[in-house]
Amino acid sequence: MRHVALFAATLLCTGVAVGQPAPTPDLVPREVKVKFEVADMDSSGSMTRDEAIKGGFTSKAFAAVDTDKDQIVTLWEIGAYLTDRSKQWDGADTNHDGRISRQEAEAAPEIKRAFDQADTDHDGILRKQEHEAWAQGTLYQNVDLPFVVPNIINKKF
Repeated sequence: MRHVALFAATLLCTGVAVGQPAPTPDLVPREVKVKFEVADMDSSGSMTRDEAIKGGFTSKAFAAVDTDKDQIVTLWEIGAYLTDRSKQWDGADTNHDGRISRQEAEAAPEIKRAFDQADTDHDGILRKQEHEAWAQGTLYQNVDLPFVVPNIINKKF
């Protein structure tokens, strides 16, 4: 009888694991994890839209990352978003040289749309590092602005 119970418990656990989505490869860079942890004000392991925006994430990025549309974003969803961007890259880099030309970008609508913004050195070739930096940068609002520090002396906040 004990063996039957152990077997049933094993099947139950296996069934739960099979129903779970496969884990996304850890494509979440440390910088993004830190921003996520800061934005997750209640330390729940997820961000609401309000927490995300207050934490520096864009509303547009929140909507794109929240694939299950439950109004909560987790690190898993951010990893899935960045994984999707990586898959788009792999699909567009048809000659597998680690670079995307304008011609290759023509066949990949998402990359074509972002090409000019992501090509930071404006040489007409998009490198993987430029694309990854662009994909991460699209998560944040005002990425070039410094943090606002209150002026305690003049009491201006």
